[in-house]
Formats: sequence, structure tokens, C-alpha cells
Amino acid sequence: MNQFKLFASGLSADVDEDVLMKHIERVNKSIHVKGIVIMRDHQTFRSKGLSILEFPNQEECKNCGKCVGDKALRELNYTEVLGNELSLCPYRPGGMRDKTASNLFVKNLPGETKSADLHQLFAPFGKIFSARVKYNPNGTCKGYGYVQYETKEDADKALGALNGETYKGSKITVEHFLASGSRTASFMKYNNLFVKNIPKNFTDKDLVSLFEPHGEIVSAVVIKESPDASGNKGFGFVCFKKAEEAKNAEDKLKNLSVEGQNLFICRALPKEERRKQLREERLRAFKDCNLYVKELPEDITDEKLKEAFEQFGKVVSARVMLERRQNLETGETEMKSRGFGFVCFNEKQSASDALVTASSQPILGRFLYIAIAEKKEDRLARMASPFPMAFPGPRPGGMYPVYGMPPYGYPGPYPAPRPRRPRNDGRGRRRYQEHPGPHMMPIQGMPPMGMVPPYPMQPPIQPPMPMPEPLMAELPTDKEQLGEFLYPLVESKAPRFAAKITGMLLEMDIKQIHSILMDPAQLDKWISEAMRVLNKSEQP
Repeated sequence: MNQFKLFASGLSADVDEDVLMKHIERVNKSIHVKGIVIMRDHQTFRSKGLSILEFPNQEECKNCGKCVGDKALRELNYTEVLGNELSLCPYRPGGMRDKTASNLFVKNLPGETKSADLHQLFAPFGKIFSARVKYNPNGTCKGYGYVQYETKEDADKALGALNGETYKGSKITVEHFLASGSRTASFMKYNNLFVKNIPKNFTDKDLVSLFEPHGEIVSAVVIKESPDASGNKGFGFVCFKKAEEAKNAEDKLKNLSVEGQNLFICRALPKEERRKQLREERLRAFKDCNLYVKELPEDITDEKLKEAFEQFGKVVSARVMLERRQNLETGETEMKSRGFGFVCFNEKQSASDALVTASSQPILGRFLYIAIAEKKEDRLARMASPFPMAFPGPRPGGMYPVYGMPPYGYPGPYPAPRPRRPRNDGRGRRRYQEHPGPHMMPIQGMPPMGMVPPYPMQPPIQPPMPMPEPLMAELPTDKEQLGEFLYPLVESKAPRFAAKITGMLLEMDIKQIHSILMDPAQLDKWISEAMRVLNKSEQP
């Protein structure tokens, strides 16, 4: 194994570096881990459920006599950490994880299947990079999983041998994995139809008689009002043996008039897909009426949240997002607020009133952060933009931000990168120029840095200058220079952990670091959360 790093997924949000290290020691005390990095959200600092484990190389292991990463992979993979299955694979950034040619999709798996079972089933056909089953909240298999081989040849061999085979009484289907963007309408083959607007007196036999001319039917059922009721709910399901026959029946019978009603026929959606569709329809229906509420107290409930916002108008729904947390004293798992939730009004005006009021008065005994809710994909796209709206327009007095000056609302000096000399000064030490850099030059109309003007600053008489290039574009893009830029900012807030927190920030993507630097409140919150985690890790 050339790489001595393992990529871990499937972790609970409560798992930090200390919990993961103790778990490894419980499994095998001889496993020597050099370092653990929990990947966290750059805004909330919450764990993403992913981690990177670093192990000694071959030479280091010969000296210390302890095992290397490949043995750790065998012994730690598929073990349970705080109720979640730990899934490990070699860490290869930007490489193997992007190759779909050697990735297989396996469906129709029995409910008791575990990831270790899937790995064992496919292991005889080649070296497996990763194997993982998707689970329901109750711990049972959702019926499908993924297996990725080191090579495409091994994946093809497994597909030919196992597709259509029976595993634990279930006939499994093995296919080459297709990314969601590659799945076209022709790829979607289905044999189960949803039929709506059927007459209230229709029975299962009537539904079979209607669809039987178009192909062999496996099952047909009309959904009744109750088990003993004679009438139905107006819809049912028809399952054909072949997908082509189902498509033919859909095309021929769609909009057919039966006892004065036009039939509606479409593919029967799985429950999760149907929920997603309904959620999107709901988002469109309540556009700009749904609010995202943050900084909620830990003991908040859906009822309390709804009651607090009913003063602004009729609340359609209010939901607090919860998570399972382990009580360190009792060891029991409890459902606690994640600190945010959603409130949906029936009118846009009510949502607007709540937004305006929240900025001037406390709700639930505190000032809350409230914004219009947006889809996760839209939010991620906005955050990933190289030019986020950190400075949407001129600041008070007609002034625009100037590089080297603190951003609007930032409490204190905002340092700029120091000019650099060559790496070595001849004595083995790294030196920097100590004369003032360009960011220390006086600006016309502004007092010298560090001095308070004796009179209120007047807005400039001349018209505002055109907006310069965004400040983010002038921030360092080199990680080493960015570290020098970050360190004094972090040191002013957390001198004890300045080096560690700076290193944690530098683990992020450059754009994410720039985004945090453009928002002082976000930087302060990030540093505070990092201090909390580091303090917790030092506790015995």
C-alpha cells in the first residue's frame, strides 16, 4: 500500500478526534495512528461525518514494531462507532473516488445485509477499493449498495458473475454505476405504474381487466379507504413483468376516459423519491414564505417555535432540526436541537414582517438570525462563487472598502500580508521585512492608522469612485502566505491555540478561507467553535 492515509466515512456528528482515537485503541492497541483530521463544515464547524487517518510509513513501522495502514484497514473497516458503521478506504484525493468505470451498483439486497457482507460477496473477483451498503434509520439495509474495484476489469468480472444471482433468497441486480448527471430518460426503465382517477367502485379485478391486454401483469391493487370498505381512494398500482409492456400500457391508456374520468398514469415512484418531489413542489408553492431561523435555544420544540412566530401571521409549519447526541454522563442517546429550524408562513408579507422585526427585537428571549430559506444546492453554488456578495455596495459615507483597512463592522485592525524576503537569511532563520508595507500608507481623508479623529468623519465631497476589484481577489492565494495572513487574526482571539486553529483553517479550500475572512462575525464564530473543540479534546 503506497499511501498510508485512510479515508473514513459514515461517522456520527458527535465523533471527534478523541472519540475516534479511543475507538481505534479499543479495537487494537498496536495500531499506531500518527494523526486524525475530522472534516468539518467551514461555517458551523460541525463534523461532516468524514475523516482522514494518517499512519506511519514502512520504515517507521519497522523501527517501532507496530502495524501499518493496511492492517488497520482490515481490522477497523465496518466496525461500529457511536452506533454508526465506520467505512474505510485508501485516501487518494481526486483519483480513485472520481472513477466510475470500476464502480458497481448493487440492488435487491436483503434487509439484513451489512457492508461487510457485500465486501465478502464481491471479494473473490478482485481487489476492492470500497464496499458500502445504504441503511435505513432503523439500521436495516435499504436494498442497495455500491462496490468499487481497483480496476475496471475486476468490476466487469464481478458484474458478469453475480448479476441475476440469488443472495440470501433474493435475486440481486448488478450494474455499472452511473452518476446522476449521466442518467437519461431512456435509462429509466420501470415496470410499476401508478394509476389515478379510477372509479370509486373499481376492484383489483377491474384494474387487471383494464391493463391485461397490454402485457403480462405481475400484480394489480386498488387502494381502499379501509380494509373493510367497498370503495377505494381513487388510485392504485399495476406491476408488469416487462418494462416495455408497462411503457406501452402507459402510452395507450393515459388520459383514457373511464366512467367520465380521465386516467392519470405515470411511473410509481419510490417513497424517498416521492417525498423529494413533494418537497420541491412545496418549496415552489411557498417561495419566499419559508424562513431559515438560526441561534435557537437547545430546549426549543416545534410547538414553541410556531407559537413565537404566530405574532407575524398564520404559520403553516414550524420545525426544529434535531440530532442524536450521546449524554457523556449517562451514556444514553438524546434528541437535541441543532440550533436551527424553519418557519413557513402562508403569505409572503408575514415572512417579510418577521424578517424586519427580528433585526430590532429579540424573539424567544434572544436575537435570532433569520433569512429566506433556500435549497441546499443554491446555497452551495452561492458560497462556491469566487465573488460572494460580501460588499454589495458602498458603505456609509459613500466609501468603498480599501485593502489594508478593516472591513465594515470588523472590530480592530485587519492585517495585510507582510512583504517577504528570500526564505533564508544565511543563518538558517526565516526573516521578513520590517519596514511598513503598502497597506500602511496613509489614505487621503483618513486619520493615521491607530489614531481616533478628533471630529466626526465627513463623507467625501467628490462623487464616489468606481467600485474597485473585490477585496477577495487581493487576498493571498498561496497557502503559506495565507497562513501568515491568518495567524495574527487568530492570535488576537485565541493566542493559546493560534497555531492549531490556523492549521485547521488552512485544511480548507482557498475559496472557503477567503469567504470566512470576508465575514468577521463568521471568522469569530469559527474560532470560538474551534477553541471549544480543542478545549474539550484536552479534558481527561
